[in-house]
Amino acid sequence: MESEVDERLGARFDRHEVRRRLHDVPPHEVYEVSVDGRRAVYKANVGPTGSAGVEGRVMRAVGDGTSVPVPEPLVVADDYFVAAWHPDAPAPEADHEADEAWARAAGRGLATLHDETASMVDAYGAFRPDGALAVRGREEWRAAAIEYVRERRPVLARYGHADVADWVLDHLTERPGAFDGAGGPVCCHGWATPEHVAVADGEVSVWSTSNTRSPRPASTTTGGRWSRRSAPERASPSACSGRATSRSARFRTGSTGGSRATRC
Repeated sequence: MESEVDERLGARFDRHEVRRRLHDVPPHEVYEVSVDGRRAVYKANVGPTGSAGVEGRVMRAVGDGTSVPVPEPLVVADDYFVAAWHPDAPAPEADHEADEAWARAAGRGLATLHDETASMVDAYGAFRPDGALAVRGREEWRAAAIEYVRERRPVLARYGHADVADWVLDHLTERPGAFDGAGGPVCCHGWATPEHVAVADGEVSVWSTSNTRSPRPASTTTGGRWSRRSAPERASPSACSGRATSRSARFRTGSTGGSRATRC
């Protein structure tokens, strides 16, 4: 709702303009805006499962504490954030395709994210809203995965895929050692696709969460477009277990087993 966007921006900045809506599918809405003469992105919750505030806090922590390139957060509130528009972020109107060069660069970028956040998180699960990298997590990755699938099952059931969730839950419940060998928890990106990860000259130029479309929230594996998990070997890009691999421009926590590769 543009009236709410106007009200929030007016309370935070001397000058602002709402330029266009980029995304409006629950649980988030995303607008291109201008604040005090700067091009920016506004992302907010529009439903109870939104996690824009968590995403903004995790993005700020990643930007402050690692070498991973992310947009600059200008305002982070409980249910929305405003970030500077990054010139390298994927354009909203463009067609984005993943090729081998993109995948290799994104995989290296994920490995860096996982390596440099390993000391910042200490459990598997979703980031909590009361701290940048505080996790309402589990000490064991399998338990976090089961909890995550249970939380998402009602959504899958709504679209006729409850059987998939049930199969995964049965599989994990019957296999206590399913995640044996997974590494410690790290911060993971929840949706590492060309729409959210820009690559230039063989390197990730920015991890974008909002310039194009709304990333998933900080996830239960950890945090929002950003989440927390473990990362596996340093080969495949993702954010689950093992140290390199996304899912949360969201981040989450997960594990990366062995060397450093993860699934996001």
